[in-house]
Amino acid sequence: MRLAVVVIFGCAACNQIFGLDDEAALRDAAPPPDAFRLVTPPPGPTTCPPLDLTTFTFAPTGLLAPANEWASFSPFRDAGTLRGFASTSSVPQVFELDLAGGATELPMLAAPNGATITNIHPTPDGSVLWFRQGVIGEGPFYATRADGFQKVPADFGILDATAVAPGGFAFHDGHARMVVYVSDAMQKDLFFELESDDGLTWRRLDTIKFPAPASEVGRFDPSLDFDGCVLLFTSRTTLEHRLFAVARDVNGEFTAPPTQLLPNTGAMVYFAPTLDPAGTALFALEQRNTLPPDPGYRILRAAP
Repeated sequence: MRLAVVVIFGCAACNQIFGLDDEAALRDAAPPPDAFRLVTPPPGPTTCPPLDLTTFTFAPTGLLAPANEWASFSPFRDAGTLRGFASTSSVPQVFELDLAGGATELPMLAAPNGATITNIHPTPDGSVLWFRQGVIGEGPFYATRADGFQKVPADFGILDATAVAPGGFAFHDGHARMVVYVSDAMQKDLFFELESDDGLTWRRLDTIKFPAPASEVGRFDPSLDFDGCVLLFTSRTTLEHRLFAVARDVNGEFTAPPTQLLPNTGAMVYFAPTLDPAGTALFALEQRNTLPPDPGYRILRAAP
């Protein structure tokens, strides 16, 4: 069973409201072969294998953050080895983690004190990284390993870039895909799936159509698995945060009712679900009502 996630609010004039480029025009404007590109998508089509995330069981990873506060985490694989990128909240920094406890800071991505770094999402091999900086210098950014992870503003074709948060990156049907999160002027939480041929120029797809989970008042943290077949996200109610997944259907859209991944105890807050490129490990963040030295934010890892 292939799961799916995310709900979307209808918006009859989103192209005009958010400055989203005309899809047909963008599809006809393919970049020249020698143009600079962040990624080169493998050829399609993509076949989605079965995956039942409801069989995954979560447990703490033991990866401790400075000041006990992780703000985001996302995995990638380097020559088959599972690694990850993570950001911290008390001091806005980005680290590369080896998941055995080792952490290397990426100093070029640090933000000013008072800013935030969230929504970290790499390519499957960790060669490119997208994230959102908030409060100070707001907006989405990308950085590449080849460039020493220097921060560059990202353009997703949405007029108000400060309102955009990147989501999990995927290669699907011969294109790069990403579901981004946008909070509009009316405080509605919107998900848009975007498609790109180079990782720089993005066009909007009309694929997010699933119904909202019961009692939902908002949603955030969209993340595609790395083949673009499953969408993970965090759903918010007035009392709690819940993790959901939704599978792409045979028409390439997300239409099925989302499936909850982790039952809430009422004492915990779960958010930022991500899946590793091999589909063998599911990660999420947990916020706990604890005091130091007990970590207030933990990275959880789940496996079948």
